[in-house]
Amino acid sequence: MQFSVEDRMRKNRVESEIPFERYKDIGLNQLVVYCVGRILANGEECTLERLIYECFTLFPKKFGLRKYPQWPD
Repeated sequence: MQFSVEDRMRKNRVESEIPFERYKDIGLNQLVVYCVGRILANGEECTLERLIYECFTLFPKKFGLRKYPQWPD
């Protein structure tokens, strides 16, 4: 059974709620590299849009806009 990118993204979002305390002291570069690896491990192409989505979904407090935290920076 094949899953669409949207299905995988939805599944990843549910499974990827990482508490801020676990990543607050990790640098942005390291978080981005982690996200790239996660995307590639899922067999997906790592496009800019996909990477932004992954970073913001996993680490919203680091990758969200300050005045509008519900949107990625």
